[in-house]
Amino acid sequence: MIVLIDGRSGSGKTEFAAALTDGWPAAQLVHLDSVYTGWDGLEAGSRHVHEYILSPTPRFHRWDWHAVRPAEWVELDPARPIIVEGSGALSRANRALADVGIWVELEADERKRRALGRDGEMYAPHWERWAAQEQAFVDREHPQDLADGIVDGRDVTVGAAVWRPVVAPCESGGMTSPFISVSELDDTLRSAHPPVVFDASLVLHAAAYDGDYRYDNGRPRWLAGHIPGSRHVDVATQFSDTDAPTHYAHPEPQEIADELARLGVAEGEAVVIYDTTGTMWAARLWYLLRWIGVPARVLDGGYKAWVAAGMDTEAGATTDAAPVAPWKAQIARRAWVSREELAERAADDKRPLVCGLPAGSFDGTDPTRYSRRGHIPGSVNVSSRDLFTGAGTVKSRVEVILAYDAAGVDVAENSEEVLLYCGGGISASANALTLAAIGQKAVRIYDGSLEEWSADPSMPLEVK
Repeated sequence: MIVLIDGRSGSGKTEFAAALTDGWPAAQLVHLDSVYTGWDGLEAGSRHVHEYILSPTPRFHRWDWHAVRPAEWVELDPARPIIVEGSGALSRANRALADVGIWVELEADERKRRALGRDGEMYAPHWERWAAQEQAFVDREHPQDLADGIVDGRDVTVGAAVWRPVVAPCESGGMTSPFISVSELDDTLRSAHPPVVFDASLVLHAAAYDGDYRYDNGRPRWLAGHIPGSRHVDVATQFSDTDAPTHYAHPEPQEIADELARLGVAEGEAVVIYDTTGTMWAARLWYLLRWIGVPARVLDGGYKAWVAAGMDTEAGATTDAAPVAPWKAQIARRAWVSREELAERAADDKRPLVCGLPAGSFDGTDPTRYSRRGHIPGSVNVSSRDLFTGAGTVKSRVEVILAYDAAGVDVAENSEEVLLYCGGGISASANALTLAAIGQKAVRIYDGSLEEWSADPSMPLEVK
């Protein structure tokens, strides 16, 4: 989540930002006063936001006002929310890379009274100089028009109360992001109400020839090393319909809830999921749990990131948690699209159909685990593995958007439902996870995917 807060000097944007972050410990607040390169630095500060703070590796170069020179670079955590406040934050270029833009408005005389009352001796000689830069920025960028909302600077606490549930839904029962960073998980595990942590590792082997389907339970990996207190779950048997003709068909909602209760997860209890196999299986379990409204998140970077950060680990079996009383499952969202719905799609259906498999599987050049090679006609390819870095962490919002854009899918504006498929509903779950991270929630998965589709000779497939 990236929030840009703009407004003229003295409007109350600093106070609004402080009120917005109050009680939101995950948020990182950047004041552009720490970035401006002196009293003529508004334009440079605005560009700095775009080039560095909104980059895949967010950071900013602090300006030392006393020494009148650049100071140190400050690194930001890309997995945590970032709030940028200051004149020049809400440019057109910056807004395109952010989730929310807010403009704080206050009449001119009151703004000047506030600003000079706060910083009078230092600021007074430069008031007109800075105001001219603000006016030039407003005339060129029209930040009020770019904003998702206008906050009245006379009482920013009211504005913060309105906007906090929007930008920080985790404080009102939702989630800021489907991902949780290593540092945030470490903090929550030390809190009074730590989440349940599941290791969902499963090893699905690449096909050596058509029809070659092999996988191994991930429990041996968990036994070799895991996050303290975590428990291994086998998605293939514990969270799949083992009577279905495909490998990982989703079970009924109540079956998911019953399995969670057996594992000691009470209704409404937070769950964090990770794996050692590229986040695909963590994503699948996340998708299933979010379907029935469980507050689940995925550890960004998985176990690899946890170890790389020097966190404690343990090995060997642990005592299972005691079961809790069964609870009633409630479907929280539409999650699935059927083979019949896809087969009957109209030619002018504008909803994109995206395959999350690697390019070689999509175009049919690589061996397939299934009956036939190829992809569903009319679909495009956005490999879920390409949405993660070499270190295993999710790529930036910009990179995810551009990956879909390269396939002709516009997900920046959350305008169309995105339909996803892959081989068996696993890679597609990772696509859904990364889409949720950028705010695209209108997603459904074809659960049978190519395993079901290719098994029916009447269903068409295309190859390169």
